[in-house]
Amino acid sequence: MTTMTLLNQQIRSLGAPASNVKHLDAKHSNSQYSSNKHWNIKSFTGWLSLAGALFFLLTSVEVFAKEARRYAVEMVVFSYEEKEEGLSESWPDDTQIEQPSAYLKLYDTSDINTRLLATTQPQTETQAQADEQGITTMVEVPVGVLPLNQRQRADIANNRQPDFFYLPKSKLRLTRQSNRLAYRKNFRILFHKGWNMPVYDRENSIPIQITGGDKYDNLFELEGNIRLSVARYLHLDTQLYLRKFEANKSTIQSQDPNIDKLLSSENSSDAGQHNSSTMNQNSLPADQNSLSTPNPSLELLGLRQYRVEHTIPLIQSRRMRSGDLHYIDHPRFGILVQLTPL
Repeated sequence: MTTMTLLNQQIRSLGAPASNVKHLDAKHSNSQYSSNKHWNIKSFTGWLSLAGALFFLLTSVEVFAKEARRYAVEMVVFSYEEKEEGLSESWPDDTQIEQPSAYLKLYDTSDINTRLLATTQPQTETQAQADEQGITTMVEVPVGVLPLNQRQRADIANNRQPDFFYLPKSKLRLTRQSNRLAYRKNFRILFHKGWNMPVYDRENSIPIQITGGDKYDNLFELEGNIRLSVARYLHLDTQLYLRKFEANKSTIQSQDPNIDKLLSSENSSDAGQHNSSTMNQNSLPADQNSLSTPNPSLELLGLRQYRVEHTIPLIQSRRMRSGDLHYIDHPRFGILVQLTPL
């Protein structure tokens, strides 16, 4: 029995009615469609000022409110931990995580603070854009996390559930399926969250950042983004990446001749006071025989304790129906997702 066959059988035993589960067999090939690497605002031409562009972004939800359909979104991302001998899938070591230049962030209520509410303008950078006549102009486009919109701010002020804020656990619908996955030793839950949001057409949809799993040296196991849009059907575009880490145990961390002495020193205070600014932290060689525990001196010296062994992509574009539980599978991790109309 292959890994994929076993995975499919176990997912289908989670308890959801078979007629209500849509199986999207992704295998491990990338979809022809992938999320845009750069933010594209086609309607912005040379005559549109930066002020007008920022106003459009900050009020986009209100402008399209009559056209947007609202949904409660719930998503479970899990990894398949059991490795089958002779598994044919292999993953390159140099896969780069591609993120859109501008995106929305999901928040917890504990994230609400003065700084978050005070940020009303997105960061911008100058980019060249060509209009329909092929005339190129330089325009300012947003980059990074987009600020809260007016509706989110109003909901926060009136103690209502804001869009793109995590729903309380009592509101989640996939808890039973998630728990049954978590109880099995060959599955591990990386992300299980729900939130409310408006869903627009593809041109006006904005990527949503997703992070999950354990954190190693400020890097999450699961990272990437999803994009939800609607035409005749709902569409989910995923650009998610699963990192596999290994511990750094090698003492050859840089060209600093004192590094071996520092790593073996019993005087941690002396090591902590050492200036490691000359060390190249971006090129830590791998120790192929390293165990799960890194050298404890690495954190003390400000060096990376872990390295990324490989990165596994899940890049797909899939059509969905509201209310149905959809399953997107993959040799190494999978997604359960459901969109419920509000």
